[in-house]
Amino acid sequence: MEKADGGDDCRKNVTARLSNGPQLAVFNGHGSEDEVCGHKDEVVIDSSNAGLLQGTVSFIRACGCLNGIGRSAVKKGAKAVVGYRGDFWIPRVNEFAATPLRDPSAKPVLEASNAVAYRLLKGARVKDAVEASKARANNAIRQMLTRVEPYDSPALRALVNNNLLIDFEGDQNAVASIG
Repeated sequence: MEKADGGDDCRKNVTARLSNGPQLAVFNGHGSEDEVCGHKDEVVIDSSNAGLLQGTVSFIRACGCLNGIGRSAVKKGAKAVVGYRGDFWIPRVNEFAATPLRDPSAKPVLEASNAVAYRLLKGARVKDAVEASKARANNAIRQMLTRVEPYDSPALRALVNNNLLIDFEGDQNAVASIG
């Protein structure tokens, strides 16, 4: 398993890493139906190189990626792609911009989304990883509906939105054989 940080996630390096045939690929960046962007918004995955995901189980946390890139990757041989069918919302409090997992507004949203990657790393089926994310979001939503916290309102909206949009393309029983 390799991790690309900062400047390492340029298209050339992502292409090289995916050419090694990983079982699991996880992307976190900006995007659209047609592309996933890395460092400095450089396009790292688009329809022209979606075939690099052949044989993988992938999680792409980028706006709208599942309808285009996800479908394209599965047609080109990816086992499955998990992602969002629309905009992924993440609320932010400015003072926590550099530490989103400490941000009281962003934390529950990221924890629900991160459940996908955690479950896939543990060998869960794609369908189960998506369900784990939805369950985590639903638990957070229930908690927010029973208390009054200043940061809950934006987090609640984001959790509901993202929970409606997270989905997968490909084999629901696919697993990434790690290790």
